[in-house]
Amino acid sequence: MFVCLCNAADPTELCMVHKKGKLFECRKNEEVEEQKLEKKREADRKYYERNRERKIADVKEYKRKTKQTNVGVTRRSQQEKQKQFAAKKKKQEEKDATEERREKIRQQTRERVRRLREKRRQEIRQSSDEDTASPSTPTLPNRMAKKRALKKTVEAMPKTPEKKAEHFEAISSSPRTRKVLQKKGVIKSPEEIKETVALGALAADISEGAEHVKRSRSKNTRAAYSAFKHLAFGQNVAKTRAK
Repeated sequence: MFVCLCNAADPTELCMVHKKGKLFECRKNEEVEEQKLEKKREADRKYYERNRERKIADVKEYKRKTKQTNVGVTRRSQQEKQKQFAAKKKKQEEKDATEERREKIRQQTRERVRRLREKRRQEIRQSSDEDTASPSTPTLPNRMAKKRALKKTVEAMPKTPEKKAEHFEAISSSPRTRKVLQKKGVIKSPEEIKETVALGALAADISEGAEHVKRSRSKNTRAAYSAFKHLAFGQNVAKTRAK
């Protein structure tokens, strides 16, 4: 810091003489700095004029290299994008193939489950048919259970025989119930009914023929009647009558 000894009260405050000197010194310093800058500009201009062609060539070379670098970067970026797109496409294809394979497995599983359920239903139906069709299988565990069930059924049935018969007829009209009753021998099947009617007609015809032969006085007729009686009333007929 410049100190002025002319002012004893405040040495930092400059007097007029020293102020003028300081201003002159500042102006002088500014002129010197301006001269230096002018010299530097002149030197730079001369240097540019001397090296103008080389600098232009350097700038062109720099632009060319920059352009090539940009082209290389663009090509690399395009190649990277293509690789990324190919990888993404491959990943999506693998995902679609996996999903298709899973869907196929799910369809096969559903088909197997459907076939298994259908098979189980058929087995259940067959077992139920066999159970209902087999007369030897007891439906009640013991005689007490049978008695209680019969008692409840009798109490629920009407009192008059005609109404009971109507109920029995309605119950036996079910195909499965009729089949079980036929197996047990409670009711006859249509074939058995036809066979019984035919056998009755045959028995009637045989009875009439035997009566006619019996009334005849011929020995041959009596011999034929005796042979016929042994054939018509053999061991099978005797066993049936014994039952």
